Amino acid sequence: ASCISGASSGPRARRARRFSAACSAARADARPEKEVVRGALWQSIQFDQKGVVTHMPSIYLSPSLQPYNKYVTTGDEQYWMNVIADDMVPILEKNGIAVTRNTPGMTLGQAIRQSNAGDYGLHLALHSNAAPESLSGKLRGPDVYYYPYSTAGKRAADIIADNLRSIYPDPDLVNTVVTTKLAEITKTNAPAVLVEIAYHDNVQDEAWIRENTALIAQNLALSVCEFFGLNCTL
Repeated sequence: ASCISGASSGPRARRARRFSAACSAARADARPEKEVVRGALWQSIQFDQKGVVTHMPSIYLSPSLQPYNKYVTTGDEQYWMNVIADDMVPILEKNGIAVTRNTPGMTLGQAIRQSNAGDYGLHLALHSNAAPESLSGKLRGPDVYYYPYSTAGKRAADIIADNLRSIYPDPDLVNTVVTTKLAEITKTNAPAVLVEIAYHDNVQDEAWIRENTALIAQNLALSVCEFFGLNCTL
């Protein structure tokens, strides 16, 4: 996995350098990998009064279930979001974060019920966006949605958005958005974030998603680690 820096000056460059430095530091750690992971996990494991482990960091990962949302050139929303999820899972699991994910063919209701059946620290939905018909192809940028009354959800959304600004071509277009209308935000028990990674009906955004799936996966995985207080390796 590579650590990519980005612009050379300005706010975007500072965010990019921070992301790259964290990435490089994790990879350059001289200790054995298991020791690094063990030390990071110790900070996020919860114990009861008798010292028994009660909770390990865990996430419900929910890539899009919408194969009918076609991309401008090739593939669809479900396909490309699962490509990103595929790259996220080994990073998260390598660092001790338990991952459960939906599967193509499930309904949204089934995914929400599966999420609510577990005790997850975060529900993360991965999507790409499409503009209203009157603005088709004209909008760009990631939107990170969270529930307005969830402190943990807001914190996760802020972390994800801030880190996406270090890799998205125009960081000013990365936004956090409150919502009470999206089912994966309002009907899930865990703190929830839904990321619209970019617009798949915009030629530039669609190309950015397709050409940077591994980088996006790394960035999102490290954001999940940051949310759980972990210093993860790639």
